[in-house]
Amino acid sequence: MTTFDTILNQRYQLEEKLSEYAGRKTWQAIDLETSAKEKVIIKLLAVNSDVTWEAIKLFEREAQVLKTLDHPKIPNYRDYFTLDKQQSDLTWLVTVQDYIPGISLKQWLEKHRQMTDKQVCRIASEILEILIYLHELNPPIIHRDIKPSNLILGEDGHIYLVDFGAVQDKTRQEGVTFTIVGSNGYAPPEQLWGQAIPASDLYALGATLIQLLTGKSPSELLHNNRLQFSHEIELSPNLTAWLEQLINPAPEKRIQLSRQAYEQLQLILQANNKKEQKSENSFLKQLIIGSILLVSTGLTYFIYQKYLVPQRLVHFLPMEMERIFRYQSAFFTEFGQMPETFEILEKSMNFSGSPLRDNFIYEFKRIDPFTIITYGRPKTRNSWTPEVMGVLHINYRAAHINHIICTRNNPFVKIKSRPLPVMKIENQKRYFSCPKGTKKSK
Repeated sequence: MTTFDTILNQRYQLEEKLSEYAGRKTWQAIDLETSAKEKVIIKLLAVNSDVTWEAIKLFEREAQVLKTLDHPKIPNYRDYFTLDKQQSDLTWLVTVQDYIPGISLKQWLEKHRQMTDKQVCRIASEILEILIYLHELNPPIIHRDIKPSNLILGEDGHIYLVDFGAVQDKTRQEGVTFTIVGSNGYAPPEQLWGQAIPASDLYALGATLIQLLTGKSPSELLHNNRLQFSHEIELSPNLTAWLEQLINPAPEKRIQLSRQAYEQLQLILQANNKKEQKSENSFLKQLIIGSILLVSTGLTYFIYQKYLVPQRLVHFLPMEMERIFRYQSAFFTEFGQMPETFEILEKSMNFSGSPLRDNFIYEFKRIDPFTIITYGRPKTRNSWTPEVMGVLHINYRAAHINHIICTRNNPFVKIKSRPLPVMKIENQKRYFSCPKGTKKSK
């Protein structure tokens, strides 16, 4: 009965099966009662001889807990109902919640392997804001299954916490037994004994952050009952110590409160930012002093002309980029998409190559079949060498071609190694502007 296009409860039309295992199914569906036909997530649990009462209790608890929560980074509860045997081949319990467009951090890791410490700290801050909300409810809500697959990086760039199927909605009481839940490597020792506390979520958070930093799962880093990660990646001493506190196997030695963990992290970020600013200021002072000394001895002009990429190339770079645009447009006309590499363009379009390739390397970054970014980088890179970036977008439906060329020729401006253009959409057409640290070529 649960197949594509099936309508459940006369309201939810199944669209795409996301997972199926052990009597459980998860579907992406459409809520037909909403004017915009909003997407939702449908979770189903088969009630048969194979399912345990504990599984049913956890499934029902997720619906009950979600119904009470109100946080912008937690999917909203929509519905809970039962499909009886008259409607399906089995009796199914069904929960419905909002769909969060994006990808899980697990999917992100499979594609990119690992994150920078700045990315991880931003994600940690957002997760802790969610945990502060959950842990400071009365009674506190303990998620008990924080891991990359349950954290969604939304299309808006923010982190969302999903899957409350393991949630514990009250603190442990004497004489009460609890189901042992959690994921291997992420659950702390006390949780495996059925004694989860708010600090248990902080352990799982720490294990998740370390996986994002190292690209290795907690099970790969577990030695002598402790996660060992300091040899895998270089972090600031304060950030390393903070992570060590989160993953301490002894709950009494761990950071106890999510708010406390959040405040400590903000202090670490402030200290790191001050250190980076001080380092940049020191470099600038040294550069100015060195420049003054070079000017006084008449060496600046000689070194600039002899050993750095000649500045006259700056004037030819935009012209060469225009030439590349013409060949990219011809490639699109013939093949219906942008070329993936410079070599493919040369081979397919009999492109003779760039006369500046003795000095520059060209790299393509295809955003989609209709948009491509071309980076022209000097073979010998330093702060003084010019760079060029070109963006070409073809909207064949609107017969609209948009392109922009940006150059970077200021040694005092620090930019990303692969800056992305600023894009805005007007009347279904894309328009681009140069990123910070570059200027539009006239």
